[in-house]
Amino acid sequence: MNKFKFFLPAALACALLVSAPAQAAEDASHFQLSTAILQKLKLAEADMKQLHKPDEAAPEIDPDQSIEAAIRKIEKDGQTTAVLTKHGLTSRDLVLSAHALLHAGTFVVMEKSFEPKKGATMYQGYTKEQQANIDLVRSITSGKQ
Repeated sequence: MNKFKFFLPAALACALLVSAPAQAAEDASHFQLSTAILQKLKLAEADMKQLHKPDEAAPEIDPDQSIEAAIRKIEKDGQTTAVLTKHGLTSRDLVLSAHALLHAGTFVVMEKSFEPKKGATMYQGYTKEQQANIDLVRSITSGKQ
């Protein structure tokens, strides 16, 4: 009997099991900002500032800089989670919004230094959600929002 008849299905099953956690994590490049979520974040900001005292030590830098690690870290902080819930947000909303704003904001600031063709090529290489985030940040920074 051919050994490959058994090997191939076993290999596929292993590949699926190993990749399951990666598939479960949300792809941040497909998170789309909205004016509604930005408004909620702005309202939550004042409450968040009250949680952190001026003499408080800076948080330790976690070597795991993944989206999922940041979400887990926030979910461990009951006060932050309570503020987010009060404003209709989740830790996932906060982390993905921060990530999307950082990405879109960096592009908007840097695109002025790109030659137009390069900037257009880079923009086209992003997901439709990232493009929408860039357009939203452009509109906010230009005062059209």
